[in-house]
Amino acid sequence: MQRVKISYTIDLEEIPKKISNFLNESKNILKHILDKDLVEAETNLTTKENVIKTLQNIEDIRQSMISIDFRLEESYGILLGYQKALLELKSSSFEKQTPQTPPESDEENA
Repeated sequence: MQRVKISYTIDLEEIPKKISNFLNESKNILKHILDKDLVEAETNLTTKENVIKTLQNIEDIRQSMISIDFRLEESYGILLGYQKALLELKSSSFEKQTPQTPPESDEENA
């Protein structure tokens, strides 16, 4: 499977919801693996004695897990950027609230 990187823009406050959606997608894939794919692989091997089909089941499971790993890696990177943006916003907000005191001139010191 060839992977390509895409990008798009969303509002900063939408990021937690977007990551939550990514995590739910990953959870659903994992649930499917646990509830169906692994059971099917075991059934193919133990009751049907179909090694070829079991190998295909295992490969499908591995590909699904790779997909989850990519999604988690993307989520991690996005959240790092989100945290950085929040810190920068907080810092710039703090700087705007802090009154700037002008440097003392030589005339005041004389």
